[in-house]
Amino acid sequence: INFNDGTYLDVPATINVVKNNADQYMPAYKDTTVAAKSSVDTGSPSFTKNSKPVTDVPRHTYAFNDGTTKMTINDKSGKNPVTVTINKTSGAITFTAPDDATEYDIPVTVTYKDGSSNTATAKVFVNKSLDPTKVDPTNSDNNTNPGDDGNHNTNPSDNGNHNTNPGNNGNHNTN
Repeated sequence: INFNDGTYLDVPATINVVKNNADQYMPAYKDTTVAAKSSVDTGSPSFTKNSKPVTDVPRHTYAFNDGTTKMTINDKSGKNPVTVTINKTSGAITFTAPDDATEYDIPVTVTYKDGSSNTATAKVFVNKSLDPTKVDPTNSDNNTNPGDDGNHNTNPSDNGNHNTNPGNNGNHNTN
């Protein structure tokens, strides 16, 4: 503090810098895999603070990066446009996956009550080999077909013997 007579007084001051909400909370969507021609529901994103999961996130809203709650987006191949909708309160994204689609990266803006915002990307993979009647569109862990027996051999005459030595019958007994 400077006084009129030329003297001054040093006064210690403590300054606390408060981070805005966007610097503290990180939203993330789980990857979602769905069957072609089925409904998609990404569910709500989860949040972390200091790399730890949190649920007590300050009031916030969701929108697409253009500020709307409905938009048309192409898949990663640049084709297969779909209209996607986001729930402004929960952040869940819904649409119907087309037959020829591959993957959608859907950018979402999360805006907090303090005016700060950050972006999360919802990834939706469309798998043509999934049976849409056996996939739960609300389960973001759908990554396999429950009716899949694991046999992906597409050559019906293949007996599974992949011995490339025609003189070897597979008997290696030397006694």
